[in-house]
Amino acid sequence: MDSSKFKQPAGHENPDSLPFREQTWAASPITVGGFALSKGLMARINQFEPLPVKEPAKAMPNIAKPIQAWDGLYYLGKDPQQPTVGDLKVTFEQVAPGPVSIVARQVGKTFEPFPVEGYGKIELLQAGQQSAERMFQIEAYQNVMLTWILRGVGFVLMFIGLLFAGRPAVAVADFVPFLGTLLQTGIAFFAFALAAILSLVTISVAWLAYRPLIGGSLLVAAIALAVFTLREKGRGAARN
Repeated sequence: MDSSKFKQPAGHENPDSLPFREQTWAASPITVGGFALSKGLMARINQFEPLPVKEPAKAMPNIAKPIQAWDGLYYLGKDPQQPTVGDLKVTFEQVAPGPVSIVARQVGKTFEPFPVEGYGKIELLQAGQQSAERMFQIEAYQNVMLTWILRGVGFVLMFIGLLFAGRPAVAVADFVPFLGTLLQTGIAFFAFALAAILSLVTISVAWLAYRPLIGGSLLVAAIALAVFTLREKGRGAARN
């Protein structure tokens, strides 16, 4: 972060830029037996493991700080046990050669995505010797996990957006003791409920065409949550 934008920049100066940036080097070509991997398969190689440095550090003319090998990495600074602002750690990772399993279509001496009717194209690579069934299971599990993570992120963003929408009312109510806190709690509850309802409706609509039972169940859950929220709102209004 640019330290010139700090409220108290004096004594907290950060370096303007890093002397090194993250970089990736790949062999060309990467082969499996006598076949070269396609770019799509190369992008699926992610079995990185630490690569400890063993050679002593060499001085570099454009680096003012001392460089030393320490704990399997290069440390730019005087003392790694007492780091200071501007010190830098440089680590390395590698993907060691080993067996892999591939689902793709062989074309000459390389591969290309395998077309599947009604699905699209498939191009899979996983470390180790895996059966085709196992590879599809892993891929399906990863897709499901990613889908639910994205759904969760969407729910959180919707919840935050609804909270911000209610901030003006809370700001006005803060002039009355305790009223601002009560209103903020109420807005948070209804923002959470509305975000959950909208998320469930969105997910259910996406599922209705492919899995009507799951889509219908989610839609029923959204309706039930909406009814519960409206009842709670009515009870709160009656108590007030």
